[in-house]
Amino acid sequence: MPEQYFTFSKKEQELMELFWDAGTPLARGEILERAANRKTSWKPNSVHILVNSLMEKGALEVAGYYLSSRKLGRTFQPTLTLQDYRLMQVKHAVILAVEAGVSAKEIKAAVDEGLK
Repeated sequence: MPEQYFTFSKKEQELMELFWDAGTPLARGEILERAANRKTSWKPNSVHILVNSLMEKGALEVAGYYLSSRKLGRTFQPTLTLQDYRLMQVKHAVILAVEAGVSAKEIKAAVDEGLK
């Protein structure tokens, strides 16, 4: 079975960066507080849609629950690190390159060039 692969939209990427920077599970209110200190391309009312989209992709998961004035809320956390996500993108690019007939030597040369 092939490894899961996905990409993020600009808005999803911004939200994931917020989670990665936080390093701790976040509730909706905490997401909005942290987003207020950043330049984001999404509106506060979009948080629910973005979180659901990232959960469908497998990038976020429910970390826990909390009770706030008789309402049950959820906290969320990333299922992968920024490094894991970037590595996923590289692996996918290599697979596409191999399928297109690019040799391992050419791929290594391209990686080496990128590291300069």
